[in-house]
Amino acid sequence: MNNTIAFVKRLRLARILVVCLAGIVLFVSTACSQSPSVSSSKLGADKDTTPYELKTPQAEHLKESYTTEPRRGEMNAVESRANELVNQSQRNLQKRAATPAEAVDNLLRERESAAQTAEDKLEKASERVGSSVEEMKEGAERGFRNLQENVKSAAEDVSENVQQTIR
Repeated sequence: MNNTIAFVKRLRLARILVVCLAGIVLFVSTACSQSPSVSSSKLGADKDTTPYELKTPQAEHLKESYTTEPRRGEMNAVESRANELVNQSQRNLQKRAATPAEAVDNLLRERESAAQTAEDKLEKASERVGSSVEEMKEGAERGFRNLQENVKSAAEDVSENVQQTIR
């Protein structure tokens, strides 16, 4: 009990009140502020105009932010996505089966194509590994030849240095 009373006494009530009041002021100022799109009177607009009809720089910014038309370059992305969806729906229609036998046939075809794809990928990977092994072998051979030449030249340099030292 004494610890609790001592803890409460150590708390500075003034600091806690200041923090609470600052939080309340922040909350009220945020809640009561108007957004730029609401205050059209500040933009010089009449009550009958919309943000699209305003001729101020702020209004142009608002018009750009509210537009629903895709920007330049986005249209290609929209069209390509639409084409992908159309193609996907056509593939789904081709996979549709009216009987269980057709469903089994479709499943077998999908597995065969997946197996073929996996086989192709493995074949390409093995080709890459094979070419990498060949390149490593050639590089090791070149390195070994260079090492032999360096050892020979170092031996010659040592023998010349020994002869010069003896003279």
